Amino acid sequence: MRDELIKNGAPNLTRCIQCGTCTASCTVFELDRTYNPRRLIQMFLGGERSVEVPKAWLCSTCGVCTERCPKEVWPMNIMLSARGLLVRSRPPKDMPKDRLRSLISISRSGFAYGRKRGSRARRSTLNLPEFGLDKAQLDGVRKILVPSFGKKLARQLGGR
Repeated sequence: MRDELIKNGAPNLTRCIQCGTCTASCTVFELDRTYNPRRLIQMFLGGERSVEVPKAWLCSTCGVCTERCPKEVWPMNIMLSARGLLVRSRPPKDMPKDRLRSLISISRSGFAYGRKRGSRARRSTLNLPEFGLDKAQLDGVRKILVPSFGKKLARQLGGR
């Protein structure tokens, strides 16, 4: 599993010295003590495919752990890479529904959350530019999805 994670978005995994900075700064750990990024990284380094691996879905991707990691391990990227492996190894129905909805939205618009009704008019009133991606930018987002989630799932999500 370690090698798969390294190959799929977590190149600095082996730099981890298990200092615990990621867990100490984790916003999710503050709310749910069962989510322990240091412990998950330890399992990934050991190649363990434990039942706890799905806890990678709990990562809020706030990036605080990545900013504070003294060895530039990028713990958030490790959790994202683990999610990609989980998606490829299990049917999408096993994925948390809010994450699946976000992936569908990302593959369609490039953003995890859709625009709220009336936002175009509000942005215009405030003289703000249009909010969205052009076709080339959206294709770039979809190219990122394919290696992370596999061609079949990316197509299912709307990545064509």
